[in-house]
Amino acid sequence: MVLFSIYGLLSAAVLVLTQVNGVNSTPAHDEPDRQTRDISTRSTPDAPHWVAYWDKSTSGVSGAPNASDLTGYNTFILAFLLLEGAWDNAEEWTELAVDERSTILSEYSAAGISMIVSCFGSSDVPTTSGADPTDTANTFAAWVIEYDLDGIDVDYEDFDAFDAGTAEAWLVTFTQQLRTQLPEGQYILTHAPVAPWFGPNIWTNGGYLQIDS
Repeated sequence: MVLFSIYGLLSAAVLVLTQVNGVNSTPAHDEPDRQTRDISTRSTPDAPHWVAYWDKSTSGVSGAPNASDLTGYNTFILAFLLLEGAWDNAEEWTELAVDERSTILSEYSAAGISMIVSCFGSSDVPTTSGADPTDTANTFAAWVIEYDLDGIDVDYEDFDAFDAGTAEAWLVTFTQQLRTQLPEGQYILTHAPVAPWFGPNIWTNGGYLQIDS
């Protein structure tokens, strides 16, 4: 993964993920969608970062596994948030009661595990389908805030857009707007780019090297 900030994109050949620890997790019954956790104390610890994706239903598990089942990991990613809404385990997360989510997040925080959501994946082609990058970022950021997650991972796999040279500008706008809505130091923002997209002199408009510049 590659960490992105509002001012620029940090390149890396290996996994780079901003980790958030020290989150105070408390239920907020009056305004559960915005204030279920205090995010003001989030900070960025040092690497390494060990990440687990979650995109498969497991008998007896709803929304997210127990923190004790993630020993050795410090970041957990729900999948997936799509243009049409939350699917798979991300959808399961929305179906939990506010108190259930708050309890899980408290346990994750105590274990030093951040929870974020992955968007797009192979099921979505946002640029090719004509989705507006700013509107999409606003919608996704609002979802992250509403469901009290620590951030979002951009798993962009719109291959036709990269071949056409339209992906770069779309992703830059999308990422910058996400960071506007999910401020650095308060939320994790990562990308999980397809490795060949970093190849020089291959893509019409520079591929991820251009995005990362």
